[in-house]
Amino acid sequence: MFERYYKELVGYFSRTLRDTEAAKDVVQETYLRISAMGERADAVLEPRAFLYQTAKRIIIDEWRKNKHFTSVALHEAEHVSHEHEEPLEHLLSSNRMKTLHQTINALPPRCKEAFKLHKFDGYSHKEIAEMMGISKNAVEKHIIKALLACKQSVDAMQKEEL
Repeated sequence: MFERYYKELVGYFSRTLRDTEAAKDVVQETYLRISAMGERADAVLEPRAFLYQTAKRIIIDEWRKNKHFTSVALHEAEHVSHEHEEPLEHLLSSNRMKTLHQTINALPPRCKEAFKLHKFDGYSHKEIAEMMGISKNAVEKHIIKALLACKQSVDAMQKEEL
């Protein structure tokens, strides 16, 4: 589902947010949240609307946290279909969070640092590259590696639950 709409999402949120890097960050976070849902994500009736709605919620969360997204972006994101939304409230249990925390702490030091700076501190890929003294491409690789480790961890937890 995600791969099919990736370019569309990045394009839309790049225009909406007027920042391609922020759009990529939102789309990446959307992927992480939906991946964490596992098989429940496959049951979504309107995947395109679900992706947009999830991304919109991420923007709202970031705006509330950092107050750096524009109100125009929120207004434009508001028109996404609400007819077939799936709730995200039951995303991860406390055991899953604990396991994800352990997974993150087990990452290689530079990978963990880039991931934490991005996901927990809200820095863009460009800012992290400057802070760590590495290329933006290297930052993206570190973050992707961390996301894949988290996804594998979530997948393993779901298999255990069955």
